[in-house]
Amino acid sequence: DAIEFHENSDEEDKLVIFHHHIDVGDHLQNGDYSKTFEGLDSWLVKNGYNKTLRLFGGRSSDERNDIQQKFKDDIRNRICIASTLASGEGLNLQFCQNVMQIERQWNPQNEEQAELRFSRPLTRGDLPPYLQDHLLDAEGKQKKKSIRVPYFIADGTVDTMLTEIVERKRTNFNKSMNKGQENIKWEENEIMNELAEMIMKKRFGSKTAEVVMR
Repeated sequence: DAIEFHENSDEEDKLVIFHHHIDVGDHLQNGDYSKTFEGLDSWLVKNGYNKTLRLFGGRSSDERNDIQQKFKDDIRNRICIASTLASGEGLNLQFCQNVMQIERQWNPQNEEQAELRFSRPLTRGDLPPYLQDHLLDAEGKQKKKSIRVPYFIADGTVDTMLTEIVERKRTNFNKSMNKGQENIKWEENEIMNELAEMIMKKRFGSKTAEVVMR
C-alpha cells in the first residue's frame, strides 16, 4: 500500500508509517525473509529517492529532531517508518499529510498522541520552498483540511478482535470524558483480559472458555 500510494501521488507527498514491533519496521524497510516483498528501501532507491528514515525508541531528542528535519527539508525523503510509542510527543510532522497505522496499541491514547503530530496549522515559514505551494494556497491557507489515518487490520486475525474491543472502549471513554468524568482511565490489563477471553471463546466455545478462564 505504501508503494501504491507513492506511485499515485505527487512527488512532494510524504508518508509516515507507524508500527509497534521493531521487526515489523525492519521488514518494511528491508523486506521479508522469503523475499516476496523486497522492502521499501529497495523500491525507493530504484525510483530515485532516499531510503526510508526511521524513528524509534532510544534516540535522543537531538537525533529525533535531526530525522524530522531531514524528512521535511529533502524532497527525496518520502517515507518515514516510526514507532508509535517513540513518536507520540515532541515531534512536529504537520508538513506530512499522509499517515498509516499498521499495528494497534493496547492503549489507544498512544495512537492518538502519534496522530496529533500532524494536526497543527501550517504557515509558509514552517515549510521548505518546495512544500509551500504544494500544501498552501495563494492566501497561505492549507489546501488539505484534514489528515486521514487508515488502520490496517488483517481480517480474521487477533487484531480484528483487539480493534473491536479498543474501538468500543474508545467510544465509551470519549462519552465519559464529555460528561466531565476526567478520572476515567484506559486500563490496558482490562483490554488484555477481554481479548484473551474472546480468543478462548472463539477457540473452545463459551462454556468451556469460562471454565478455562477460571
